[in-house]
Amino acid sequence: MRLSQDGLFDRPVTNPYFRSMARQVRLCPRCGHKTRLAGTLNPDAAYEVCDDCGLFTTLVAPDWASNKSQPKPTFTVVEGGRIDEPTD
Repeated sequence: MRLSQDGLFDRPVTNPYFRSMARQVRLCPRCGHKTRLAGTLNPDAAYEVCDDCGLFTTLVAPDWASNKSQPKPTFTVVEGGRIDEPTD
């Protein structure tokens, strides 16, 4: 059974770090067949998938290889209300 038949591991890899890793031959530690990299919703993470035995592991890109084009989520907390200045 190939895991990609159900669409679970069909996303493309977008991070340049993982694209470089995808060009290298990596072997499954369980069965010895070639594995492939599949993308996730997070561009800084990927799955290493063996389609023969079904083993998959999650890989996370190091900080220096994270996708810098993605904006980091930020928010600002603003306190509402009236600020009274002390009067002397």
